[in-house]
Amino acid sequence: MSSFRPLAAVAAVGAAVILLGACSGSVSRSDLEARVAAELFEALGVHPDVSCEGDLPGEVDATTTCSAIDPDSGDELTFEATVTQVDGSDVWYRIALAD
Repeated sequence: MSSFRPLAAVAAVGAAVILLGACSGSVSRSDLEARVAAELFEALGVHPDVSCEGDLPGEVDATTTCSAIDPDSGDELTFEATVTQVDGSDVWYRIALAD
């Protein structure tokens, strides 16, 4: 059984950062939730329940917060998504463990 514990250990050393892109001028809440869940599954083999506060506007330094809950252990991690670059309707953002 996998859990968030390995990722939590990474957080103690430094933020896990995932750089991603979107092509709609903003990143919808549902797309962001799906991306966080996919990245956690890829990294840990865990299918978390993910919930984000809202859409991520296509503006540099815009942020939103997402939480991910391991359905097996109940462990919860909080992530912050931050826009790093915008070019027309293309939006690049990073997802990092929140402090």
